[in-house]
Amino acid sequence: IYSLVHACLMQKPVIAKGREFRRSFTRAEDAATIWRDLVLAKRPKYSIYNISGGAAYSLEEVLKALQKADPTFRYSYARAGQEADVEITPEGQRPALDMQRARDEFGFRPAYTLEEGIKSYLVWAREHPDMLRAADQ
Repeated sequence: IYSLVHACLMQKPVIAKGREFRRSFTRAEDAATIWRDLVLAKRPKYSIYNISGGAAYSLEEVLKALQKADPTFRYSYARAGQEADVEITPEGQRPALDMQRARDEFGFRPAYTLEEGIKSYLVWAREHPDMLRAADQ
């Protein structure tokens, strides 16, 4: 998502490959919420907790969500043999994680849908353009 938002801000069209393959994403604020809960817990029941946005999204859904957040964002799908700017392969798929432990113990629920997370990230990225450029170096 970082690469897509960066391309959006640079007004660079994206060529994508693997539109049907799915991945799970986690918003930083959601991760911070569970970290806080774990740090403050006297005795967590488990040593491992899964945290994610609660669903797996196809690359196509991510691209459409970004275009909805910023209608100037442009993308296309790679033709056979064409290089892509962003690609999800079958091996790179990642299903939604089972967050039952965090839900049961801490009442964790992701605060952001895919669209809300992308929109929020885009707002943040526009407010902090130097942060994106620094990450590229």
